[in-house]
Amino acid sequence: MARTDQQLRREVGAEREKLVEAVDALRGEAAGIRGRMRARLPLAAAGALGVGTAVRLLRRRGRKD
Repeated sequence: MARTDQQLRREVGAEREKLVEAVDALRGEAAGIRGRMRARLPLAAAGALGVGTAVRLLRRRGRKD
């Protein structure tokens, strides 16, 4: 059965609404993730600095022996 132009327009409109809702939900999730990452950035930076320092010291120790 062929669909009329009006039916197609309604279906496309409904799909657009679903897409808008999905995009809004994803943006909300991304904002939440971004906020959590910002809150933990100082801890992550300190951890990376500590790991980098430890690796550097271990490499130096390995060369001296």
